[in-house]
Amino acid sequence: MKILEVLLPALIAAIISYLASLQALRSQREQQRQELNAQRERLERELQSQKEHLERELQRKFTEKLYDLRLDMYPQAFEITDQLRGEYIFKGNLNQETLKEVRTKIQDWNKTKAGFLLSQNSLKAFYELRKSLGAHPEDNGKYSDRQRKQIWQCKNRFRGALKADVNLLYAEEEEPDQKY
Repeated sequence: MKILEVLLPALIAAIISYLASLQALRSQREQQRQELNAQRERLERELQSQKEHLERELQRKFTEKLYDLRLDMYPQAFEITDQLRGEYIFKGNLNQETLKEVRTKIQDWNKTKAGFLLSQNSLKAFYELRKSLGAHPEDNGKYSDRQRKQIWQCKNRFRGALKADVNLLYAEEEEPDQKY
């Protein structure tokens, strides 16, 4: 029994020491896990931030390239549609041959890389212009006032849409707090 009396406190002390060590180890691992999670979350935020920065940079480069291409190609459409000035449409001798020529030129322009640069709005305006230019004269071989007005409006919508495409590129460069 004397051995039991001596060993029992030592055994209890050893078990308590062992349990305390386990608890300390468990606490240390939990702290390491929390630190690793915090580090992982910080790295994920940094990666997300870098990803967003790279995406913005890529979008900016794409926008610059699109802008340059539009500035190169859109003036040609303005030159072609310049034949549809108001004084020619409303006061001049508007004839089917001239409209056919303009229609052919604008279609040929659209068949180039310019056709890939048009926004949805510009493309829609292009189709409307092309349709109005292909209309046959209603009044004994002459274009009616309604047809003349439609051609003029379609030309203006098309040119306005092209201008809006370029202005959108400018608007994209503005900071959000600078927009009106």
